[in-house]
Amino acid sequence: MYGDLGFPAAKDVWGGNDTVTATVTELNTRLTIFGDDQSMLLGHSQGGNDTLFADIGGGWNTALVVGDAQSMIDDANGGNDTIVADAHGTVYTTVSAFGDVAGDMSGNAQGGHDDITGSIAWRGGANLFAGDAGGSMMTPRTAATTRSMSACSPRRRGDRQWRRHRRLARPCARRQ
Repeated sequence: MYGDLGFPAAKDVWGGNDTVTATVTELNTRLTIFGDDQSMLLGHSQGGNDTLFADIGGGWNTALVVGDAQSMIDDANGGNDTIVADAHGTVYTTVSAFGDVAGDMSGNAQGGHDDITGSIAWRGGANLFAGDAGGSMMTPRTAATTRSMSACSPRRRGDRQWRRHRRLARPCARRQ
């Protein structure tokens, strides 16, 4: 799913302020959401201030949620995105959420000020949350501010693997 499909066809374009919601209830499903486009922001392009919700149910799923694009180069700027990736009720599900790009940022590209919230399953995969880039940030200017980033795990103090994960995950609040 894409907020602005075909967005980077030209330099110096602006993405819309989109709201994208995706719900997965099946097993073994791959969900991909980009706020602007799946490829590249370039020139003086500006990513939109998008709101992306991924509600992931079932199990054995993979979710990738990205605020803007796969990569940013030149003088492109990421939008101020809000990302919510909820996979708290699944098993063997991997969630990756990136505020601006899933890949690399280079040149004078700069990330936006993003809010990322994620919940992961008890037996989740290699979950990854990053405020700006999932890959490399090749110049000192590329880093931006991630206003808030939080992830939770349903592990409890009595679980066998609690000691291993206690520094990295906090228990999720119970849903009413």
